[in-house]
Parts: sequence; C-alpha cells; structure tokens
Amino acid sequence: MLSFNEITCLSNLYAPFTNSKTACYIYERVISRNDSRLSFVQQAIDGRPSLEARAEEIEVLCSLPSSDIQLDNQTKQFIGVMVKKAIEDFGYDVDKDAPIEGFEYFRNAMIYRYRGSERLRIIDGQIVEVFREE
Repeated sequence: MLSFNEITCLSNLYAPFTNSKTACYIYERVISRNDSRLSFVQQAIDGRPSLEARAEEIEVLCSLPSSDIQLDNQTKQFIGVMVKKAIEDFGYDVDKDAPIEGFEYFRNAMIYRYRGSERLRIIDGQIVEVFREE
C-alpha cells in the first residue's frame, strides 16, 4: 500500500494535502487500519460504497477545531483516492459512483468491483499476502 506522501504525489491536485496533519492522520490511523480495509472490502462485496464504512469517523475528525482541512470537494476527492489505494491491493477497482445517505458532507462515493490480480486476501478475517509462483 502506498504511503501518505506517495499518494500526495500522485497528482498536483493532492499537493495541498502534503503537510496536512489531519489528512495524514485520516489515512494512517483510519483508512489504513486493518479493520477499515476489511470493512471496505466487505462493502464492495455487498455492492455498497466502501467509504460508507468510515465516512462518519472521517467527518468527525474533519470537524474538530484542530483539523487543518475542510470537507470541500477537493478534500472529499482526496479521501476517495486514499480509500481506493487502501482497497486496490485486494484486487478491487472503481466500478461506479453511487449516492450515500446519512452523512453531513459525503453525498456520493465509489463502489468497487473485484477485478483480480490481488496482492492481499482476507482469510478467516485476517489480511494475508498472496504469493504467486512464476
């Protein structure tokens, strides 16, 4: 999985987040957590947007007085990219955008579909690396 700094380098659009402590915290302590990644995959299996699994937690973090980001469109897009990077090692990729409800800022998010070529799998609730023979 990419580091936070690697994600901010993917596009000039993400450069403003390079020094954001809040964005880094969200990626490293929320999105990258194993339980979050397991939830993202389960949401994809269920045909639901993966972000739904952690949207409320992210909204709370961004609304704290100590937050250095606001949930504007650019930030929400960046959060979506972070979720994408957290789930792609499991062989999932963007399928379609879908509406989500029950959140103050997030109105839509991506549904992911299994495409194969995973580097990681979930076995008995654990994340394990896939070894491929050449």
